[in-house]
Amino acid sequence: MYKKRKIKWIRILFPIPFVIGVIGYRMAGYGFSDSLYGSFCYYFVSVYYNLASNYLMEIARWTAPLMTVTGVLYSARLLFKRAGNNITEFKRNSTVIYCDESTSGAARALCDNLENCFIEKVNPSDPVIIHRNAKNQILFLKDDTANLNFHGRFKDDMEKSQIYIKLELFDSELFASTNVHYIQLTELIAFMFWNKYPILSLDKKDDHEYHIAIIGSNELAQRILIHGLHDNLFFKDQKFIYHIYGESHSLYKDLYSTIALMNGDRVVYEDKEWFESYEEISHMDRVILTEHDNSLTLEKLIYKCGNVPIYYFAQYEANPAQYFRATNIHPFGEMSKVLTKNNILNSKLFEASKDIHFLYVNKNPNLSAAEKEKLKNAEWQKLDGFMQSSYNALASFYYNYIKMYKLGHPLETDLQTLAELEHLRWSRFYFKSFWTYGIPEDGSPRDPEKKIHRALVPYNQLCEEDKDRELKRIQFLIDAYRTNNK
Repeated sequence: MYKKRKIKWIRILFPIPFVIGVIGYRMAGYGFSDSLYGSFCYYFVSVYYNLASNYLMEIARWTAPLMTVTGVLYSARLLFKRAGNNITEFKRNSTVIYCDESTSGAARALCDNLENCFIEKVNPSDPVIIHRNAKNQILFLKDDTANLNFHGRFKDDMEKSQIYIKLELFDSELFASTNVHYIQLTELIAFMFWNKYPILSLDKKDDHEYHIAIIGSNELAQRILIHGLHDNLFFKDQKFIYHIYGESHSLYKDLYSTIALMNGDRVVYEDKEWFESYEEISHMDRVILTEHDNSLTLEKLIYKCGNVPIYYFAQYEANPAQYFRATNIHPFGEMSKVLTKNNILNSKLFEASKDIHFLYVNKNPNLSAAEKEKLKNAEWQKLDGFMQSSYNALASFYYNYIKMYKLGHPLETDLQTLAELEHLRWSRFYFKSFWTYGIPEDGSPRDPEKKIHRALVPYNQLCEEDKDRELKRIQFLIDAYRTNNK
């Protein structure tokens, strides 16, 4: 914003000495044409037209060269920056981030965490420069529509690069197959939340019953709920109750009010507002605040709800809540920790998704490392957005479960029980995407057009073929874990 104001003021101030000079020359008796030429010459320190006979001409005589020097220095700075960007794009692992004024701060935070990275600011009034030789192209404009439109306009110019597109509202599982990697920030924040603050880090309960309050009416609240339902599957008899406070998206409210979660878990959309429910919230095992400006909400909960653990979304590390002396509040979602190389370019979750898929489809165990990487990416790009999201969900569950196992939590280890939990996770992913139980007319297990699948029933109602499929999938994940941890 500061830079934009500076450019605006330079443009406003630059012609002022010219106007003052013209008035001064006219006051001194010069003709109109000579006045224009004389004022113009001031910018170039002309010898003949440098004489001043009144105070206006004197002001113009000194300020015009200053404007010239300012313009030259500013133009030189832009040229050097442009030249530097053009050189950087040829470097190894180079990355260009396209952003606008509203996203420049976050883009800069991300760029600072990447090697050989530079920013290309996109302004509606200026021509767009595409750095087609950069290895990575990140589209980080103000909203999903702007990013997708930008990609549609310039995808041919970026075809040699790996493309990353920031999404905030659109769900990438609705998209066709593509080589684009979508950066869904709310999805990433939700995954990181449950990974950093696992539900089993709370006091252990023999009955495995936990109550979690999610306060917020935004997309982040929905993503935290979805990841909670998909990732927090540890015991057959668990009872994880998610209490939702806020004007929730009717899309998911209707969904989770009707589908069966197939175990003791529940989603409860509370009729009362959170500020009418202090007594109930004070007995929760965890409270999650998802709104961007939640300092006042946090303050009231600290006063009213005792020592219940509160987790609040804090986009910036410097926020008012950091001054509270309460020890039961915990921040999450700081952009400096979200926008990192490991989360964006080298996402462990994304790579795990591709690895798991490749283990399913690869029939040649003798591939070299280079051949394996090339074929893995090619096979991944054949998947549409829904199937890519399905593998992402599987990798997220796998990632979370293994972390809890390594931390020594007494999780289920029986193969049959793990298969039942995996079936729960798989079913919830399909339910979330509005699939229902049904038997396709052609006898196949699934019909993507009608969104029906024969296996969307409780585990004990599965046919033997589908039970065997779940057992093989769990055994496959266990073998993959052992292979990767030799």
